Amino acid sequence: MKISRRIFGNKLYVFFSISMCKFLYGLYLTAIGPLLVMLGQTFNINLKMQSFVFPSIFIGQVFIIFYIGFLSDKIGKKIIKIFALIVFGATSLLFLIASSYPAILLLFLLTGISASSINLISDVTITDSFTKNKTFYINLSHVFFGLGALISPIVFNILFTSTSNYRFIFIVLSALSILLFFLILPVEYPKSTIEKVNLASVKHVTGNKEFIILCIFFLLGAGVQNTVSGWIPTLFEKELFVSKVLSNYSLAFLWLSIISGRTVTAYLSKKTREQSLIKYYALVIFITLLLSGFAGKFIFLIACYAVFGFFMGGLLPLFQSFSTVIHKDSTGIKLGMITSSAAIGSIIIPSFIGFLGDYFYINKIIPFTSIFFAAMAVYYFINYRKKS
Repeated sequence: MKISRRIFGNKLYVFFSISMCKFLYGLYLTAIGPLLVMLGQTFNINLKMQSFVFPSIFIGQVFIIFYIGFLSDKIGKKIIKIFALIVFGATSLLFLIASSYPAILLLFLLTGISASSINLISDVTITDSFTKNKTFYINLSHVFFGLGALISPIVFNILFTSTSNYRFIFIVLSALSILLFFLILPVEYPKSTIEKVNLASVKHVTGNKEFIILCIFFLLGAGVQNTVSGWIPTLFEKELFVSKVLSNYSLAFLWLSIISGRTVTAYLSKKTREQSLIKYYALVIFITLLLSGFAGKFIFLIACYAVFGFFMGGLLPLFQSFSTVIHKDSTGIKLGMITSSAAIGSIIIPSFIGFLGDYFYINKIIPFTSIFFAAMAVYYFINYRKKS
């Protein structure tokens, strides 16, 4: 009994098991890019119709703070995560028999809600478990998300080239969720729980102007990242006439850049304030996205997206960890609001780009999002000087 407590209560085991849940989330979300191309071909739908995948996946995440906060107060975080893993695993298998596009969207809705729940519980648990060097561990857990995202298009390519069935990726997702079920089952979670959501607690958090601005920036950043990640296979295959395999590997290369950025940022954050890093990261992303609009060839465009990925990989975790500096308490509510903000951005921006994609080239539309990062850079340059 004492040995099992030492193992499953050990912080390294807790960190690994929780981070593997973020690995699953990365594997799932990044599969959207290759799947969009295949869904368009299977159901003969245009980019406008394909864009409805984004709201289906992320709509549940918008309201996640309310139902997760309530349920955590009643039954605990661990029970919610275990239930979400079961739902995600079972629903993933239903993709194999879905015969219509509306059915596919419904399944994306269910997997999106369960996957978002798994992800938020993971973030809060890491925040509760590692009070020292919190930024480092948050960034490191996001590296696991990035590894899942990196492997996703590679696994998709292997499965599709060997079976010619794009739905087999859902078997992998289901199998991994079962494995994580047994990995999480014995974990001893920290005693603290997500705060119960009520009007007073929400007012306490939303009364901070700096936190609201951070949520807006997180909304924009997450939206642009999911836009690039979601539409890269379509962009390269349909607009630059790159092969399906190379298009998907390009997505993997983007996520390799994001992982690299998150890894470097995890170590930089131990010595440098988040606010200082944010302003420089945003400035580089602004310049890179702007230059991508002039990159007409595959090699130049993928180079721009690689630089974009590196700095974006560090930017979002920096925002997340900086939110814990703004308020020392209300951790669950803050992370829930940030998660909801990311979901809103991931609904609006990729969908809007997809709608325009039927009329303009996607690689010429995305550079206009650089203005978001210009605003971030300007705000934090001014604000950081003022506070210094």
